[in-house]
Amino acid sequence: MLHRPQFAPIFFRVFGCRIEIDLFFCAGLALVLLMDPTGTVCWCVAAAALHELGHMVAMRALGYVPCVLRLTVFGARLQHTGAVTQTYWKDFLVAVSGPLCNILSFSLLLAVGRCSAPQIWQAVRVPAYTHLAIGAFNLLPVEPLDGGQAVSALLHKLFPVEKADVIMNCITFFFLLPLGAAGFFVLLRSRGNYSLLALTFYLTALFVLKRR
Repeated sequence: MLHRPQFAPIFFRVFGCRIEIDLFFCAGLALVLLMDPTGTVCWCVAAAALHELGHMVAMRALGYVPCVLRLTVFGARLQHTGAVTQTYWKDFLVAVSGPLCNILSFSLLLAVGRCSAPQIWQAVRVPAYTHLAIGAFNLLPVEPLDGGQAVSALLHKLFPVEKADVIMNCITFFFLLPLGAAGFFVLLRSRGNYSLLALTFYLTALFVLKRR
């Protein structure tokens, strides 16, 4: 009987939190870095790291203890131990803390760049808009993105569990449907720009995996 090989993730600990990195994530990141001569991917990695740090700080402030951070090709997932009573309001605050951290970083970099010499703005322009893009992307109302988790927490606060899940599914569907249509439109008009369509498929895959 043949057995599929098991690939153990790379892991280390930061302030007691176990950081697990999938090997496919490492391979994909290395490939993207090799294909990016501008260095933009490095700024994306830095913004993503600050994003997760925002979640961890919020968890600590609310009494949760971050225990595992998993990095896979489908994104990052942060788990915690229930050190205090978990509430939907706390879940909402934890969910939005990462994107808000990125948006705050964008605002600070924008203020520094606009109030300084043009050379300074040219130096901080790419990292500033990288933080804005990652923050805005994660605020999209699609599970398991932070925006979807925040909306889900509010819905579960206002409605019974079954009704909240149905409403969240509808919000996700009616968001992805026009986004996918726009992706096909952009692809046909540009004859090769499939970035928006790829983003739609990615968000759909995240939503399907979340429901399994």
